[in-house]
Amino acid sequence: MASNLIRVKLGSEDLGVFDFQKLTVFDGIQLKAKSGLTIKQFVDGLQEMDAASLQALVWLLRTRQGAVTELHAINFALGDLDMEEEPDPTEETSGSDAAATSVSSPTSAT
Repeated sequence: MASNLIRVKLGSEDLGVFDFQKLTVFDGIQLKAKSGLTIKQFVDGLQEMDAASLQALVWLLRTRQGAVTELHAINFALGDLDMEEEPDPTEETSGSDAAATSVSSPTSAT
């Protein structure tokens, strides 16, 4: 994954940008308590399109937006989840790399 930033959308719901570099200890504690996943398992699982990690990502982003949702209540069609790399605003781009590219999406993982 070239970028540490991914824009996450679930259907028409824009869940925002997830920054792997800004994952906090508190996030890790919440993820472990709610999903049983360690930070490493969560991050590795996202790259592998692991269902538990994808569910935890949606839960974490919704929680950050103030939406209180129980993790077990989050269910969605994998095809509705869209994750795209976002350019890092702190890095210079050469112009040809400026467009966001798709990160391992559910459709590309099959």
